[in-house]
Formats: sequence, C-alpha cells, structure tokens
Amino acid sequence: MILSALLGYGLVESFEIAFSLHLASGLAALSYLYFRRSESAFPRADLRGGLENPWIKIAVSVFISFVVAYPLHLLTKKVLEGISLDIAMGIIGVLLLVTGLLMSRKNPRFKKNPSFSDLLIAGICQGFSILPGISRSGITFSVLLLLGVEKTSALLWSYYIGIPVVFAAGLYNILEIESYIRLSYILASSFAAFISGLASIGVMLEIAKKVEYSHLTISLGLLYVISSIALFIF
Repeated sequence: MILSALLGYGLVESFEIAFSLHLASGLAALSYLYFRRSESAFPRADLRGGLENPWIKIAVSVFISFVVAYPLHLLTKKVLEGISLDIAMGIIGVLLLVTGLLMSRKNPRFKKNPSFSDLLIAGICQGFSILPGISRSGITFSVLLLLGVEKTSALLWSYYIGIPVVFAAGLYNILEIESYIRLSYILASSFAAFISGLASIGVMLEIAKKVEYSHLTISLGLLYVISSIALFIF
C-alpha cells in the first residue's frame, strides 16, 4: 500500500491495489495446502456433527469476518481520503505494534485444534485486518495462540479461515481497480504475488516452529513509526 502511494497513487487507490493482490496470495495458500495436505493439521478424522465439525467452524468464522470487515472497509476508505501518507504510515506502525504485542503474549497450555468458540473469536479479529497495518495472518495466529492452540496448528488454521476471505477481498478490489489500471498490470502483479506467496508459506510454517513472530512485527511497526516521523519532518 505504501509503495503504491509512493508511486503516485492516492491512499484509497493504494489500499485497493494492495487488497487486490490478496486473490493471488489466497490462491497460493490454497495450492500449497492442497499439494502438501499430508503435512496439514486439518482434522479429517474429527468429522463430528454440530458446531465441532471443522467445515462448520470455518464457515462461521469466515461469515463473521465478513460481517465485521465490510463496514470497516467503507469507513477506512473515507478516512484515507482525508489523511496524508505520513499519518497513514504512523497509524499502520501503531497497529503493527499492537499486533506484535498481542503475539508476544503466551499461553502455557496448548491444544492441537481450535474449538468452535476459538475460531469464532479469530473470525471477529480477522475482520479487523481490513484496517491497514493489521496483519490478517498475524492477528488470527496471535489470537489462536492466546486461546491455547499449538503454534503450527494455529498458523495452519489461520490459513484455513483466511483463504475464503482473501479470495473475496482480492476479487472485490480487482473489480474496483480495473477502471484505472490496465488488466496486463493487474495480471503481472498478481502472478508475482502468487509466486512470492507460494514460496513463502512453507518458510513461514518452518519459522513458526523456531522464531517469535512478535519480534519481527514489533520491529516493522517501529520502522513504520520512525518513517512516518521522518516524512512529517522532511
């Protein structure tokens, strides 16, 4: 989003461009999980009825994400129309810091798979990731960790409930930007996003086993805040 703004697009257009790439990143996540499904934590054997059925848990989580995200999306576009790039970067930096602090919280008890209520809460939080600076995977991953879900499983379930959301967000914003960006440019950027997303998912799963994401997120948030101050001064 910030790169698009630096290239001359308005903040609203940059917001739409950034979210349009979610269609490709969602396709990358789906492709990875399908072809590496033997390593997946999806509980195929746990097909109990009612609210503990995994497909019902995912569907409800995704639905509540849409309910939360759509009004926030409309509000965010209105807010971005009236602020400058330095303020936008400052807001993103603060939200990244909040995400990082949430991720740093620990829960000593871990379970293999999230419950219905766990994914309902994660779905609500996922809706807030429509706000620039809040990482969708970061916030859902953090919340599931706080609720006691084992780290690798939390990351995988973050992808499960996120894929339908990022597909919808990507498609919606592609329809928004096609009026001012050539289709060939959209396809080229989407292809790049697909390749980078496909290459990074496996790395992310490995990093989740070894590295504290909170440190990286907090560092990125500080970088945004410092950059915002520098833009304001100069």
